[in-house]
Amino acid sequence: MGIIHSQFKPIAGRFKDYIAMPKANMYRSLHTSVLGPRSKPLEVQIRTRQMHEVAEYGVAAHWKYKEAGCPAINNKEDDIKFSWMRKFIELDKEANNTNEFVDQVKSYFYENEVFVFTPMGDVFDLPQGATAIDFAFRIHSDVGSKTVGALINGRIAQLDTPLINGDIVEILTSKNATPRLDWLNFAKSKAAQSKIKQWFKKNKREEHIVIGRNLLEAELTKNVFDEKIKNNDLNKVALEMNYRTAEDLLAALGYGETTVVKIINRLKKDEEIEKELKDNESFIQTRKKRKTKDDIVGLEGMLYTFAKCCSPVRGEEIVGVVTCSKGVSIHRKDCNSLYNVPQERLMNIAWAENSSNKTYITSIRVDVQDKLGMLKEILTTLTECNANVSYANIKSNKAKNIGILVITSLQSIPEVYSVKRVSVNNCLKNNAKANKTGSVSDSKRKTHSK
Repeated sequence: MGIIHSQFKPIAGRFKDYIAMPKANMYRSLHTSVLGPRSKPLEVQIRTRQMHEVAEYGVAAHWKYKEAGCPAINNKEDDIKFSWMRKFIELDKEANNTNEFVDQVKSYFYENEVFVFTPMGDVFDLPQGATAIDFAFRIHSDVGSKTVGALINGRIAQLDTPLINGDIVEILTSKNATPRLDWLNFAKSKAAQSKIKQWFKKNKREEHIVIGRNLLEAELTKNVFDEKIKNNDLNKVALEMNYRTAEDLLAALGYGETTVVKIINRLKKDEEIEKELKDNESFIQTRKKRKTKDDIVGLEGMLYTFAKCCSPVRGEEIVGVVTCSKGVSIHRKDCNSLYNVPQERLMNIAWAENSSNKTYITSIRVDVQDKLGMLKEILTTLTECNANVSYANIKSNKAKNIGILVITSLQSIPEVYSVKRVSVNNCLKNNAKANKTGSVSDSKRKTHSK
């Protein structure tokens, strides 16, 4: 180190001795930062080969050395490494769940550290920003739970005082002392937070169940709360939040492990799911008033609609398609929309015998000779067939002297060239093409065919 500092100018405050105070993962090395060539900062790390192996492989380097036939590490270092592994066993026992254990391990590895000493010279590593209460629980759970005060560098200090590197801390305890919930507000280490929560879980359970109940009742009102308990809604939420019973959940709420907002959001979510299930059940079982259960054979008691793409009418072969939100959609069997429908969504259905007196909407394309009075003849024919016009769209193409009229069957009129069943979408496409080639006169009326 002296040679390096004699050759390059050291940067003040950038020297770190991880040999005297190893990191939590047993990393040991000397770090110094100097001004290198062209005055650029350069960090130099100095360590032995054995320290380098630990830096590369962690505590596994100990067994790597043994397997390679190298001399075993002395018993003192061996104990240090095993104590480091025992620390993880302790973290696992202290954690309430897997997520908490992962958080503790992360903080153990990745948070910046401060090194503080006991009056006897023992060194402890803590996360940056840690307070005297973190130090107390770092020494031992019993020390932390009996803490009443602290001496930092020989002076009385509050328990929420942040510690810095090199502080000498002495914890003052009393056999009658117990942890306080407000410690959670300034305890920075996950281990200390977990131990405080564990103590309250074990020793103040009944008290915190009452506190949690009062907090939840204040938000929900007593009547709603009692209803949730009666219906086991709170038990369901407890299981969803990884608590065994509703009382465990209320206790956790009482000592601050969870919040009222989280519980209420869960309750609302469950209510929405239950309501959606009821709505879906009601949706499938309910029929539109204008349809009776005998309209379609195979769909008794189910909600259904007629597909607008093919507008099926009685006498045509039909098939049902199960949809997500509209019950069963009824199509003609030759409908082009069925080509990409999975087989498992199709239903075999047929017209009921007593459906002949029902009114259905259908779309027809009629090609006619464009002459004066043609529309009147068509409407007269429809009237004689007991059919009503609900919508008529007329396109005139002077180049071909052909008009396009979307209504019902009109083959009996001499001037009618052809009558075809079409989908509404095809009608609109054909009408758009007609707009490009000739003048357009539109007439819109409401049409029903019987």
